[in-house]
Amino acid sequence: MRTILQVPVNSDIRRLAEQSALDMGFSSLQESLRLIMKQMSQKKFYFYFGLKAEDEMLTPKQEKILMKKVMASKKEIAKGNYIESDNIDELMGYLNR
Repeated sequence: MRTILQVPVNSDIRRLAEQSALDMGFSSLQESLRLIMKQMSQKKFYFYFGLKAEDEMLTPKQEKILMKKVMASKKEIAKGNYIESDNIDELMGYLNR
């Protein structure tokens, strides 16, 4: 069953929120709100209020180091050297042993 939710909001806030949703790749503000509400209903949504950190560019040296670590990780995964977990308690139990 579908229902309609009406939320009074300032038109400037709506316009800015709509543009932000589009910038994030959503097709509409409504789509982004549906996703948020679905995640909230499943207790998978967390609020964060703060300043957005500026993107940081890697130096060529940092990128080379990172790529070397990524390739080493991929090799370990290919060998089967990784951990699978169905829930956070199982994973934390492994990490805390």
